[in-house]
Amino acid sequence: MELFAEDSVARILEVRNGLQRVELKSGERAYVLTDLLGESSIGDRVVINKAAINLALGTGGWHVVHWNLSRSPEDYSAPGHIMKMRYTSLQHPSVAIEEMYQEPIIELSQRLKDKKVLVSGLHSQVGVAVIAARYFLPDAKITYVMTDGGALPLALSDLVSRLRDTDALTHTISAGQSFGGDFESLTVVGGVAAAFEFLHSDVVIVGMGPGVAGTSTRVGNSALECLAISETLASLGAQVQYALRMSHTDPRERHRGLSHHSQTVMDLLTARVRICAPSSYAGSDIADSVPREEVEQLLSRLKKEEWLPTSMGRGIDEDPLFYEATLAAVQGLLG
Repeated sequence: MELFAEDSVARILEVRNGLQRVELKSGERAYVLTDLLGESSIGDRVVINKAAINLALGTGGWHVVHWNLSRSPEDYSAPGHIMKMRYTSLQHPSVAIEEMYQEPIIELSQRLKDKKVLVSGLHSQVGVAVIAARYFLPDAKITYVMTDGGALPLALSDLVSRLRDTDALTHTISAGQSFGGDFESLTVVGGVAAAFEFLHSDVVIVGMGPGVAGTSTRVGNSALECLAISETLASLGAQVQYALRMSHTDPRERHRGLSHHSQTVMDLLTARVRICAPSSYAGSDIADSVPREEVEQLLSRLKKEEWLPTSMGRGIDEDPLFYEATLAAVQGLLG
């Protein structure tokens, strides 16, 4: 399979913070991670990575600019010493938010006492959760901590860009090997702690960036990260709510009703992590002991929003259960 090809920039399609979308001379499209490579200009010769398109993966039909041959290597610099994308040709230093403030001297189990955290296993849930959280806390500082379980560049998220443009989201932190947030963190937990202790957030939403990887096995999927994240944050005293992934219309049987990704996490979580489901769901794959949340009013309010994220291309009318499950988690945490 061909990984790389050489092309040139024919047209600039879009520029936003951290990202540039371009049309190539070949007629194909690519995006440029400008925090790493700077902006490209019309006529620039570029090397593109074609792997995702060749495999028909969910990148929306975009190649990735790997290097700009028309720029000098001396043009690139970055501050900090914590490396992201370590031991690859695109490794780059960053300033970790964990280094920006003095850690409180307090017993670890009390470090995040009663701080409210929602953990999700799908990027689109982040958008629904941020919008719904504003219903309960209109003036809250809401921070999104992006894990490296999906896309690594935060700039790639149209969802986050929209939430920032509308001031629904206060801060972003890219954790682990992900990069491009308002702040960088070495670990997810370090990013969440800093969101509360340094940025004084009221609510933190944790989840991967665009994309999710799975192997059709119970433990071979990227959403499994929710288990360790949830348990660790709960052990630090946080009120952690895990948002279930649910769907009535997903064409894959393993994701209909309660997704097998969420089922695996549920089966392994301890009682200190909160879980709830929408009261409308009567499927046998969720035990009666799991608390139910009435979310009909929230769903009606959500339907009136001018913009909502979709999930796997499905909107709120095509797959209301997906939205209800996320709303139930938000209400369980903040209601």
